[in-house]
Amino acid sequence: MKLNHDCFREMLLTIESELKVDACVLLTELHKHDDLEKYEYDEVLYCSIKLREAGFIETVGTDLVGVVGRIPKIRGLTYAGHLFLDNIRDNSRWNKVKQKAISSGMVALNILASLAESYAKKAIGLE
Repeated sequence: MKLNHDCFREMLLTIESELKVDACVLLTELHKHDDLEKYEYDEVLYCSIKLREAGFIETVGTDLVGVVGRIPKIRGLTYAGHLFLDNIRDNSRWNKVKQKAISSGMVALNILASLAESYAKKAIGLE
């Protein structure tokens, strides 16, 4: 399955806005959110797996590997997830990050996170 970076971003935004401290949500429920229902469930599931592997989200009850027949629960963003989201929250910056990554042929999640951090640093004069 192909990685959908817009789905990654919208998942992070949705998790941040919808989950309360010490709360969990079934992925099937999160998928019903207006910003995520435009994606196929399998795409949202795959993004969840990759976000978990990258250390950007916490899950409960499963590591999201081999989840066939089980519905994962999302617990929230990790600190790394919050940092990444803060760097891509702004639509303009997100579009610049995406375009740069796509034009260079590097669209791995860790590359996106590095690009986003670099753009954020430039925005506040640290680079």
